[in-house]
Amino acid sequence: MHPAFCTIITPDYIPFASALNHSISSHLNISYNFIIFISAYRKQVAPNALPHAAQVLFIDDLCVDGLGLAIYDKYYATDKDKFRWSMKPVLMQYLLESRGYEKVIYTDWDIHFFENPLFLLELLDQHNVLLSPHFRSSDPVADYDNYILQFNSGIYNGGFVAAGKGGTAALAWWAKNCLAICEKDTYKGQFVDQTHLNLMPIFFDGVYSLKHRGCNVANWNRLECRREKQVDGTVQINDQYPIVFIHFTKSTITGILTGEDASLMPYFKKFNACVQQHAPDIDMNQWYLTGHFQQTNSLLNPAKRKTKNIFRKIMKI
Repeated sequence: MHPAFCTIITPDYIPFASALNHSISSHLNISYNFIIFISAYRKQVAPNALPHAAQVLFIDDLCVDGLGLAIYDKYYATDKDKFRWSMKPVLMQYLLESRGYEKVIYTDWDIHFFENPLFLLELLDQHNVLLSPHFRSSDPVADYDNYILQFNSGIYNGGFVAAGKGGTAALAWWAKNCLAICEKDTYKGQFVDQTHLNLMPIFFDGVYSLKHRGCNVANWNRLECRREKQVDGTVQINDQYPIVFIHFTKSTITGILTGEDASLMPYFKKFNACVQQHAPDIDMNQWYLTGHFQQTNSLLNPAKRKTKNIFRKIMKI
């Protein structure tokens, strides 16, 4: 069976999920399936808003029993962010065990690919789980804040996790731990779903820490992942690694727009242009500079429609 890429979103982030899928299909030279878990009930989302190039799952599909139902019961009514974060391993395990996929890659919706990710899938031939280090800082003198953040917000970034069939036990463990603890508490060393990943290589075999510095490029790893401009205008990391994917979080975009991370501007423009193909009224550049972006179309069914600015949530990342 083809490998699967997947992500988790709310209904109004469908254009971003479509942009993510577009970035994968533009570079991956093998067949794959793209699955979106929308954290809503099927009846809440307008059918004409669903992307044709993706398979879509809803609460109706993943939260009917087992850990999916337990996580729904604990978090959905009180904290939908915790619900979505905790559902990552549930979604991945479901795709591996119930849908029969051999390999699954989860990425957050704000990730965008710029090179072929085939080597990531090939790594799953030798490893059960792939984790992506933040690569924040190895030097507390050079970058104290990012050095310390590794101890209270996680060594690995939860925005990218890949697993094969041999990783289902690790995914089940991750999901159970998210059910037990999904909170931000620096004194306890807890950061939602993410800090559990620190322990995965200790308790499970075959958990591989990605060495490719062009994966998960973001504002937090500017020191360890130096941006080196090449003669052709592209950027390599540490003059060695091409940029495979960038994590366009609030801090990453802000760094680009303020000039702190200016070398990534061409990549941000490509990301922004791709999002606009799927939602022409969205311009993240304008929103971050002015703060006046207004969403004009809702993707919810009329009975469930709410006025909201989708970038309010981005600002909280």
